[in-house]
Amino acid sequence: MNVGYRSFCLLLGLSAVGVSTAGAAEWKNEPFFRSSLRYDDNVRFVASQPESSAGVVLDAGVSLSNDNGVVETVFQPRLSFLGYASQSDLNTSDQYLDFKTSMKGLRSNLGLTLGLARDSAITSELEDTGRVTINARRTRISVRPRWEYRLTPRNAVELGYNFRNVQWADTENQELLDNNSNEVWGAFKRRLNEHDDLNLRVYQSDFESPDSGFDSTTIGGSVGFVRRFSELNRVELEAGAWNADLNAQGGKESSSGAAFSGMLVHTEEVYNYRVGIGQQVVPSSAGQIRRDTRLRGYLDYRFSPRLHWGVDSILIFARKIGDLSTESDRDYTVVRPFLSWDWTRQMQLSTSLRISHQEFKDFGSTADRSEFLVTLTYGKAGIGY
Repeated sequence: MNVGYRSFCLLLGLSAVGVSTAGAAEWKNEPFFRSSLRYDDNVRFVASQPESSAGVVLDAGVSLSNDNGVVETVFQPRLSFLGYASQSDLNTSDQYLDFKTSMKGLRSNLGLTLGLARDSAITSELEDTGRVTINARRTRISVRPRWEYRLTPRNAVELGYNFRNVQWADTENQELLDNNSNEVWGAFKRRLNEHDDLNLRVYQSDFESPDSGFDSTTIGGSVGFVRRFSELNRVELEAGAWNADLNAQGGKESSSGAAFSGMLVHTEEVYNYRVGIGQQVVPSSAGQIRRDTRLRGYLDYRFSPRLHWGVDSILIFARKIGDLSTESDRDYTVVRPFLSWDWTRQMQLSTSLRISHQEFKDFGSTADRSEFLVTLTYGKAGIGY
């Protein structure tokens, strides 16, 4: 019995436990959908001879929720379809099943998030980090339990476990390898005063790709600080270090580095913005791990009761760790200006232009991509996507 099947059975079993403990409160059904017309001038994100195409995106689901004051449960199936007028080999039909539950006690909070996805690389992981040249199917399972216990009104401890299994349907000549990751972490959180919070976190993460014989163990720790200047403004800072022991057919090695993040957040009715930078070790689709440095920015300005515009951007510096990794060093940039109209309380119409650029440092090749979308959105998912 493989890891994916065991995890799927665990997902269904824990989901049943969450549903059974939801209590007598009524279940609420909240459908949601998103439909987009798009034009893409480089659908394969290649450096030369780009192919353009018009297409349609349909994304629909239902959020089933139950909250009796003690146990809150959300069960969310979702379907997604992407179709192009040409390049039909890039059409996708993806399925998602997400589950989240939390149980509140006098001093504790126990939560569980489960995810099962049967999706395609072109619309998921590779599109977020560049290198979209293929359409590869995968099955992705994630399990994330979390427990928080308040020692005193100002002090709390938190423990968590993250499991992820990725299995690709076809990996021939695509540098996409099945992989598993397990992470155990613990944190101590202290409310210093009404404005400041202090967090201490330690973790161990194990990653393996059975087909390539690559595995790694990463140990790290960090100190976090949150300063709330007012109800509208806050800053979030975190700094730490990590050490990764790598094991591959070519030998063994150890690599260390810094981990840090910083975020400035402003939230109000007229405009919101977030600006941040961070560096961390993350799993790679190539069956490896890598170090990402990410710069993020977001602005949303409401200039009338129903109209608002903004821009969303991210810059990723993806770098391999050590000499045993086959991950490619690359830079990836996305800027997405948008204009949105709140048609009704539930329905929104928006237009956006997503401009992407990537550069492979090892090969010196670059690629550019522009996507124009007109999107109609109804409702809101209970579990974000």
